[in-house]
Amino acid sequence: MTIDRLGWSPFFRDSFELFKRDGAYPARISRAYYNSFTIAGENGEENAVLTGKLRAECEANGDYPVTGDWAALTREQNTHAALVHGILPRRTKLSRKSPGKGFAEQVICANMDTVIIVGAFDLEWNPRRVERYLTLAWNSGAEPLVVLNKRDVRGDWEALLAETECAATGVNVLAVSAETGDGLDALERVIAPGKTAVFIGSSGGGKTTLLNRLSGGAAMATGEVHTKTSQGRHTTSTREMTILPNGGIVIDTPGLREIELWADESALGNSFADIVEIARGCRFSDCSHTNEPGCAVMAALEDGTVKRGHYENYIKQRREIRYLERLSDTNLMREDKEKWKKIGKLQREIEKRGKEGR
Repeated sequence: MTIDRLGWSPFFRDSFELFKRDGAYPARISRAYYNSFTIAGENGEENAVLTGKLRAECEANGDYPVTGDWAALTREQNTHAALVHGILPRRTKLSRKSPGKGFAEQVICANMDTVIIVGAFDLEWNPRRVERYLTLAWNSGAEPLVVLNKRDVRGDWEALLAETECAATGVNVLAVSAETGDGLDALERVIAPGKTAVFIGSSGGGKTTLLNRLSGGAAMATGEVHTKTSQGRHTTSTREMTILPNGGIVIDTPGLREIELWADESALGNSFADIVEIARGCRFSDCSHTNEPGCAVMAALEDGTVKRGHYENYIKQRREIRYLERLSDTNLMREDKEKWKKIGKLQREIEKRGKEGR
């Protein structure tokens, strides 16, 4: 197998020059298990580990190699084991905030061309959830695509498709069936030879079943979906790269229970392009679109141009992202803390005056 088939490009070739002088060779990480990895390259698939120096660097910055990364490797002299000396710069990366109360980025995978958001017509499909996935996808630097699976189980799938298309502004939405094969031709054209796509979505959407159909075999085990709750079992436990018969590459991921945003506000310009455009007409440049006079977004909400659910999701995501930005900037955190101290002091003074006036 040539590395070109794995997505090797001039971008990575230029980055690799520094390692090439040390006798390293390139390979792509197809599975990541913390300190040990499966790599794919011109020697086929093999296991690899990080060098002590690289492992220390990863522990220090909290950024470990992930599925889809390109690595520079050498051979250990005695055992000929593959050693990862470095990770090439990422062209794209899909990230979310790490689950829990901490503040850290969790990179899900890297160097994908397309982020495919997989849902299913038999689930309690919610277009608002698609908007959250789209914010992550746009922020990754890759092209998003929405795929709604299991159209064979819903007679009214065309109505749900139209509703999703309204929520996914400027993004292609495909209705497919992994069971019957309907609509898969269009999906295969997206995952072209040498191109990488990642499947993301809730458990039970049929990501792994879809991958099995595209790959022409049982790439991974699939789980049943509860008939009453439509909740699927997490049959994919790792992020794994699969090469399709047509030469395309797919990274399958476990179902995401939490979609913690890790993005900057510019990503909302794609997920909520209609609202961002309308906001240009607001009287104030720093309008929060909640209660200011002359707010064009509130006016559009009142006349029905913008749907309430769409608007509320925009406001929620905007607040989340701004909160992340405050956490990441210690100066903003300090200013925010001082502002609330002043507000608290003023509130206490007002309460004191009120008591004195009684």
